[in-house]
Amino acid sequence: MAKRPGPRAGPARWIVAALLLISAALAAYTASAWLYIETDASKTVRGGSPAFTRFTDLEDRFGMPSEDEVLVVSAADLGSADAFLALEDLVVELQLSPSVRGVISIFSITGPDGAPLLAAPDYTDLEPGERLDRLRAESAIAQRFLAEDRGTTLVLVLPDLALAEPQRITELNDVIEIAGGPIEVQLLGLPALNREVSAAIVSDLAFFVPLGAVLCLLVAALLFRSPRALVVCAVAPALSITWTVGIVALTGTAFTPMVTLVPVVIITLGIADSVHVYHAILARLNERQDLSAAIATGMRETMPAVAVTSGTTAAAFLSVLVVGSETLRTLAWVGSLGLFLTFVALNLSMPLIVRAMHRSNGGTHVDPGVSAAENVAFALFARPRLMRSIAAGLLGLLLIVQTFTERGFDVMEFVPHRSEFRAALDQLEAAVPGSNQSYVVIEGTDGTPTLSDAEADRIGAVAEAVFGEGAAFPLDAAQMETSDALTARFVARDGSGFALPVPGPLSVDWRETLARSTEIEASLDAAGLSDVTHVTGYTHMLSIELPMIVSQLRTAFYLAVGIITLATIILMRSVMLAIAALIPNIIPILGAEAWLVLTGATLTLVEAVALTIAFGIAVDDTTHILNRIRLAMRRAGTSVNEAVVQALREATRPIVATSLILLAGFGAASLSTLPSVSSFCQLAAIATALALLADLALLPSLVTAFWRR
Repeated sequence: MAKRPGPRAGPARWIVAALLLISAALAAYTASAWLYIETDASKTVRGGSPAFTRFTDLEDRFGMPSEDEVLVVSAADLGSADAFLALEDLVVELQLSPSVRGVISIFSITGPDGAPLLAAPDYTDLEPGERLDRLRAESAIAQRFLAEDRGTTLVLVLPDLALAEPQRITELNDVIEIAGGPIEVQLLGLPALNREVSAAIVSDLAFFVPLGAVLCLLVAALLFRSPRALVVCAVAPALSITWTVGIVALTGTAFTPMVTLVPVVIITLGIADSVHVYHAILARLNERQDLSAAIATGMRETMPAVAVTSGTTAAAFLSVLVVGSETLRTLAWVGSLGLFLTFVALNLSMPLIVRAMHRSNGGTHVDPGVSAAENVAFALFARPRLMRSIAAGLLGLLLIVQTFTERGFDVMEFVPHRSEFRAALDQLEAAVPGSNQSYVVIEGTDGTPTLSDAEADRIGAVAEAVFGEGAAFPLDAAQMETSDALTARFVARDGSGFALPVPGPLSVDWRETLARSTEIEASLDAAGLSDVTHVTGYTHMLSIELPMIVSQLRTAFYLAVGIITLATIILMRSVMLAIAALIPNIIPILGAEAWLVLTGATLTLVEAVALTIAFGIAVDDTTHILNRIRLAMRRAGTSVNEAVVQALREATRPIVATSLILLAGFGAASLSTLPSVSSFCQLAAIATALALLADLALLPSLVTAFWRR
């Protein structure tokens, strides 16, 4: 029988190798020069929804309130003479800074007559501590800005958005450094949160992603008991991740916290697929095939399954497109592109790198895995009825547990663990829950920038409804008529309305955010103002939208199930076998979701995406077993039982090996400082472990049962 042609020989190999190296170098340069990071969670929501439209209307009319910086000023006692004077100086310095358009602080709070309370004659005769105590007693707004023990106060800084953010932050930090003395100043709030997340993404890309890759490769080397496996299994994922990040940078696509998940998936799956292909090549070398024939045969046997595994995980990424979110749309195309490039890189590089590592077929080449796993798989296969009963019972139980899943949103799921920001925020909100701002938008009466008597009365009524009797808008009428930078934050650019800021905590449960908004809306309704006002804001909008998106990701999950089942039908040319394969693939995902229920965790955006993508990953082992069954059934006279036994004999060791590699990669990445990455990897690791057990224990018995049907 004529042998199939082997891998490319001679100059062609050197040309392919050179092209791979050049393309990787260009992609790495592009990524380092042009990659930029975007952490704005508002991009995650669907455009066009009522909550999102109100938020964007706020940003358009009032000049990006979500960009306002929150300064936390603390001292042993801000009522002491030195600390009070230092606070005044800080506010003055901020107002003089060219990067600042306006400042809101306790000095901005006005009384019923529109004059700043702290500058009123009956205040100035008091000691600073007495002035602050009286301010808190007489103004409900002051209680949102100043802690009861006078140890902490908030200063809201309205930046000049015409300047680039790095310049604004540099100048703001210069003012903060000058302050010093008896007061301490920290930057918190949404912009500071976004900068913290950006820094964590860079840290993850520089440390935890490489750490995961190293651990995966070390596991591969130990399983093969050969250092050559380090090189053979590293090349394809290294190429694909470099190409992917380079293309992301070249296209001007923002690297978001959600996209951070893609490198982890590329590395773990790329190494796992490399192990399957390399294992098949080594098996042929052990049969004493020459090197070219071994490479050709090994790739011919495994690449169809690798194509399906890459395609199924890519389909899981693409399924999130049904949500219509900008961030998830980016995640979908970057993830699917990365998996396609992984398949391409494996096709092009594996023959070259194996040929470079193995000059001949001499010696015995060690297969990865543990023989005990085969013995367990065969023992369970000998009890098909028991395994089918366990599969049915487990599936039913997990479907019941899944109904108890709570969906929600946590604004802190992208904030790094153990960060100074998180610690400072917890400390602040125990004293003054004002690190975040919601807004009551008040429609004007005459459409002009000046404040009419009717509008002043309406604003006063809203302030009293929200903050209590005697409360006033924190700016006087004279200020508002000057149309200065501070006023522009609260007066619509076209003069059509006003925005009353309502300070509140940032790191609270989404239900608390909505409950607080509902309470405000009820107060406005009771005052007869609901027709001319509405509540909006960054976290208000996210608390409405993201739980809805989590529910919509259920549709994405079912779509992924449908697409992947169709791919299995095409691979095996059998609907019944696709159904048999679906059961052990659904169980790991339901098991991961059951873990959330048992631990009391909420199913947030990241977890919902993780379960969808984990399904695509869980199918991989099933695909390789089914592929081996398909190959065995090509031999004349082979029964289904014999095909399953042969498939377990050939596939058990590599799928155990690849599962261990996936667990190593996801385990390392779960140590990430980003809770989003950590949660994703924990759920993916749980799904991977359960998928291995389901494929070895349940799949063989289900295949034989459904095959006969």
